[in-house]
Amino acid sequence: MDNKEKLILKQVSLKAAANVGGTVEEVLANATTFNEWLLEGSDQVTTASKPTSAGNGAVFEPKCPGCDSFVWDNRETATGMQPVWRCKNDECTSGTYSKKYNKQMAWASWDADEFANLEREFLANNEKASTTEIVEEVENPMTEDAENYAPF
Repeated sequence: MDNKEKLILKQVSLKAAANVGGTVEEVLANATTFNEWLLEGSDQVTTASKPTSAGNGAVFEPKCPGCDSFVWDNRETATGMQPVWRCKNDECTSGTYSKKYNKQMAWASWDADEFANLEREFLANNEKASTTEIVEEVENPMTEDAENYAPF
């Protein structure tokens, strides 16, 4: 975390403490507590990753429209005239005929967004399923004594 981010967290902590109220000493003490809490774990190294699954662990894997086999995803590595999607099944004949190789080729697509709608639909359906499971699992998370305490 760089100094700019730490400064922003410090400002957020002071604003939150001011909203809580109290004397100057109480506000500063609360701001320090909030800031320490926000900075917990900031020294840990984190890496960003591309989401590949729904919240419940289900992973979207596109399939060949011709033979229903899984396909290679070459969106990040394809160069030149290489297809960005290609059927993994060597026996697939759902593609076009190649004069160069004198045979029917496996299915391939050069459209990077070939499965975009299917992936969105898959993730939306699985997100609904995981949300429904969570709602059914926890009926009422609030207890009577929870109303007397701040939510942080």
